[in-house]
Amino acid sequence: MRRALVLAGATVAVAVAVGAGGSTGGASSPECQGHARLRHHGWVNFAFACGRDAPTGFRIRANHRIRTVEDPDLVYACQRVSVREWDCNDIHSGAPDRAHARLRVKPPRCEPDLVLRVKPRLNFNHWGRRFTLVGPC
Repeated sequence: MRRALVLAGATVAVAVAVGAGGSTGGASSPECQGHARLRHHGWVNFAFACGRDAPTGFRIRANHRIRTVEDPDLVYACQRVSVREWDCNDIHSGAPDRAHARLRVKPPRCEPDLVLRVKPRLNFNHWGRRFTLVGPC
């Protein structure tokens, strides 16, 4: 697995090349890329894409308690799995090329050590490998 971190302001982009047997039918899974940004009033916006595969859902996990996860565009419905993990699923049967949502952590401020890990669900039936969005703080 290869990881490349690119830091630009408060944005952290993570690219993860994952192993063989991916949903693309080729020799490897798609490369997932994403970023997270601190926004107004303690919201952390995040987005990711996985090549040609549609992100039809995802699990987001943090090293701090997650208060809420929501998609303002209403593409994904999100439910709490545990105090630090949420599961979001496509509710329109037509996911965009790029998944995005926002979350709040508890306490309602951005911690310097905040780490977000995403496990994408691709094309409704395949889980991609979990990758990390290093905290936007």
